[in-house]
Amino acid sequence: SEHRIDNAEHNAERRKEGAKINASLAALKECIRARASHSKFIAFRQNRLTQLLRGCFLPGGHHETVVVATVSPSSKDTEHSLNTLRHACIMDGQGQGKQEKGSH
Repeated sequence: SEHRIDNAEHNAERRKEGAKINASLAALKECIRARASHSKFIAFRQNRLTQLLRGCFLPGGHHETVVVATVSPSSKDTEHSLNTLRHACIMDGQGQGKQEKGSH
């Protein structure tokens, strides 16, 4: 999600668009988490994006799922980059249970 500092520079339409994008990404993250944990129920119907990707979540589906995270080399974006990497690890199933030092 975007930080308050970033939001201060955006107009209402841009904030609304950002909220919709964040909602889609949150729904996608929950579906990927459920699939990674072999959950019996995956709520892919809660969002249009996850509905389009439903083949990735259904049992017996022949779809590969890849997590791609883009980070910035700039030191001013360290917080954003670390947050991106944390979420990528969670979506990849590495964030489940106790984390071992240096596991990511």
